[in-house]
Amino acid sequence: MRVYLVQHADALPADADPARPLSPTGVRQADGAARFLASLSVRPDRIVHSGKERARHTAEIIATALGCASVEPRAGIDPNDDPAPIAEELIAATDSPMIVGHMPFFRRLANALLGTGALDPIDFDNASPLVLIRDGGRFRIEAYAKNAIIA
Repeated sequence: MRVYLVQHADALPADADPARPLSPTGVRQADGAARFLASLSVRPDRIVHSGKERARHTAEIIATALGCASVEPRAGIDPNDDPAPIAEELIAATDSPMIVGHMPFFRRLANALLGTGALDPIDFDNASPLVLIRDGGRFRIEAYAKNAIIA
């Protein structure tokens, strides 16, 4: 069982557009993340996003490239949400979901899944996919790629 975490791609600033859609750079970043994940033959069972425009668009770009039909908004993965309920769900999961969301939520979720406390082993960046694999009752990092390398 794998978990794919992807922080949304670069978005326009709120003063330019309060909905914060992806910027042209963000579209390129999401395309790069999608190509990288496709090169790994990633096939998530489902893709969920926070419902925010920047996360939704990033998720849809990746879903199209991976041929994943299930893309849905999901409560509980906004930037400042508590990651504990999602971590518990992922620990018990039998499928391999992709979550497209935000910081600092992802930092806290990764720490919970990896058991690293506050060490912050991942330098999350826009559209930089993190692949975690469950090994017994714990997760470990299988792959991580910064958007600067893959975009």
